Amino acid sequence: MTEDAAEIPAVSRAQLERVMRHALGSSTAELGEWQSHSLPYHSVLPGRILARVTGLAVVDTHEAVPWSSVVKIIRQTAPDEFGEIATGTREILAYRSGLLADLPGQLRAPRLIDIDEDDAAVWLWLEDLKDVYARRWPLEQFGLAARHLGQFNGAYLVSRAPPTDPWLNYWLSRHQAKLHAGLERSPTYWELRQVVRHPRVQHLLGASIASRTARLLSDQSQFVDALAQLPQTLCHHESSLANLFAVRRLDGQLETVAVDWEQVGPASAGADISTLVFGTMRRCEFDAERATELDKTVFTGYVAGLREAGWQGRVEEIRLGFTAAVGLRWTVLAGILQGLVEGAPQVQRPSQGWQVAREAVVRQYVRLSGYLLDRADEAHSLLADMPSSH
Repeated sequence: MTEDAAEIPAVSRAQLERVMRHALGSSTAELGEWQSHSLPYHSVLPGRILARVTGLAVVDTHEAVPWSSVVKIIRQTAPDEFGEIATGTREILAYRSGLLADLPGQLRAPRLIDIDEDDAAVWLWLEDLKDVYARRWPLEQFGLAARHLGQFNGAYLVSRAPPTDPWLNYWLSRHQAKLHAGLERSPTYWELRQVVRHPRVQHLLGASIASRTARLLSDQSQFVDALAQLPQTLCHHESSLANLFAVRRLDGQLETVAVDWEQVGPASAGADISTLVFGTMRRCEFDAERATELDKTVFTGYVAGLREAGWQGRVEEIRLGFTAAVGLRWTVLAGILQGLVEGAPQVQRPSQGWQVAREAVVRQYVRLSGYLLDRADEAHSLLADMPSSH
């Protein structure tokens, strides 16, 4: 065991041996040397530890066989005052329910090797994944991942009933609740209304930023109402590059493995690719100067995946679902613009583990802000062209 293993709570030899045997599919393998090291966990939520455990096992032939697992340790947390469960608890329930063991199409979750639990935390022992592009995807891989997301979402539009468990993330309901409470009561709302008038923001994004943002905010209720009426499916909700792996199967085909299912729940078709496009660029993992290319490649791949799943609806509805979901990120826009005023910090690319220079972050934030407003404007136009039911 290495010193890094101290970064995860103490684990017994018997516990490790059980995990190792499950990982190898052998009931008689003996645990040999092992080591662990922590992995960066880029969630905004506390109470998580992520580590990779690797080692050798001695099998019946007395041969030393390598094995590995990623362990996600999630602190036990009670529901909040509104009865909302912690997102980590949601991922545990998703695995325990069997939902993640049989996802449709070529999108899947990491294989669950074992679950441990004590009074303090739950330990999810998961398949250790290797991305064929070493986490630096070419443009076409984003299109393939979008196609797999389309297959996944499409199946729940056509052939599978979406789950209705109360522990799922009812994403749209939360937006409806915020609107009901009144956006004007949110400090972030007033921060955004003020920051768009800052001279630096107007210099970088143009004087029209104030009027465009005002329309974005006034359109929020229309976006939410439209999304509620669009075809509903099951979504991962965190499908940016940071949570996706391109994995080659034994038959040589590439599949997409999505990690971090803490936000899984229902939403409109198109919502998942809003995260694939916007969330990836927000983390500086794709140059926003090429946002139009990424948008087109992802949307085309996603619609192809929906069609492969048997969905025969209107592409305009999917485009509205995608653009309106991007447009709901007004709080993100507020943070981005505030960062431009205060001096954007360095950003670490979660899936690649290296820093992005501050100057590059500023350029990315400017382009990303423009992209968000462009998509909100597009959603506004699509709504005007939709039948009255939307």
